Amino acid sequence: TDGENFADAMFVNISVVHGKVSSKTFSCRETRVAQKLAEKLLKKAKANVKLNLEDGFLDFYSINRQAPHFDKSFPSDVAVREDLPVGASILKIKAYDADSGFNGKVVY
Repeated sequence: TDGENFADAMFVNISVVHGKVSSKTFSCRETRVAQKLAEKLLKKAKANVKLNLEDGFLDFYSINRQAPHFDKSFPSDVAVREDLPVGASILKIKAYDADSGFNGKVVY
């Protein structure tokens, strides 16, 4: 997401399978909504209750509360050799994000 004002929708499709629901499957530490929904759907499936389509889909709107922090040594200019092979690493940047779950991942 891009801060407090806007959020990108993240759609989660959960398929109900018979068996134990693993808590490792759901890594959303901020809400645990997906895990609770899966447990509800599994309980209905075991009781042979007909599932409504809307029971199986949720829209998650999450807020990125903490901006990523980059290492102080972040360069302003980088020189790249023109004979460098495709896929070679040219720069390593250290960064961290204090958010938990998906919002804590720094991708650039």
